[in-house]
Amino acid sequence: MNRTPLWLTVFAAGIAASVFAQVSPQYRNWEDSALRYLMMTQEKTDWASLRTDSEAKAFIELFWARRDPTPETPDNELRQQIETRIAEADKRFGFGKTPGSQTDRGLLYTLVGEPTQIVTRVTKPGSAGSTSQFQRPINIEAWIYRNEASERVTGTKSFDIAFNFYDERNAGELAFDGPSRRSFDSTALATAKAVLKRPFLTAADLSSGAESARTVAFRLIVVANSTIAHDVLRRAQEGDNFADLAQKYSSHPSAQQGGYVGRVAFADLTEDFKLAFAGKEAGTTVLIARSPQFAVVRLLTEAEARAADAEMANPK
Repeated sequence: MNRTPLWLTVFAAGIAASVFAQVSPQYRNWEDSALRYLMMTQEKTDWASLRTDSEAKAFIELFWARRDPTPETPDNELRQQIETRIAEADKRFGFGKTPGSQTDRGLLYTLVGEPTQIVTRVTKPGSAGSTSQFQRPINIEAWIYRNEASERVTGTKSFDIAFNFYDERNAGELAFDGPSRRSFDSTALATAKAVLKRPFLTAADLSSGAESARTVAFRLIVVANSTIAHDVLRRAQEGDNFADLAQKYSSHPSAQQGGYVGRVAFADLTEDFKLAFAGKEAGTTVLIARSPQFAVVRLLTEAEARAADAEMANPK
């Protein structure tokens, strides 16, 4: 197995850290709050490579523009809501030198807002629910979300959800217990997907106002069997000719032209396609499950799209 030497990994990480250190604290700590849970993988890479405050400011503007629920208006309601919650979390949940928005309670508050009810209790040594190895009293704070508040967390009002915070050291530092941490991670992932509106928006698009005309070129293979879908995905990722695979396996009308759908306006894509394409580079192949069918999709590079356009214009 070919492995990158540890010293090279550490050296590269050191370079990235020293480059980012040139950004002022005003921006350097920007993603230390719940915002990091909303970032796409590529955005995390881009953020770590920033060199100047102006680059950081441009990144932040683009980050919020991609998540603007009403891009046709001057206000970005999501940005206003999240930034207001971060400021409030810093006031209410700080611990020692840790800003409130970076604590577990602050992270949850920032992403989903105020709970319906907060219940506090103390476990007795040796009682059920006491997990401390020292068997001493543990302060517990439960945040319960009901009705509209529950819908913010789970997407439905049908059931309540609670997050438990434990202060095992009796120091005033409340942290998620294990199940609550897992619930938070799931909630954060769902929230990140829900708020991402225009993942392919670029800085150039933002400055020119051309994002509304942005298109995505791709080839598509539709099958009704999960096993076949995963096999086709594997073969496509390993280098098999996608057009040949489409002609052989796809039930979609585009199969005759090698699965080429054309250049589709991103705004016209369905939500599952938008989410699947989010953060993916041209040349990537992805699988989209839409029961009872499965779609294997290849995002085309500009060169591949031009070649496909030419084939469509001059069929054999």
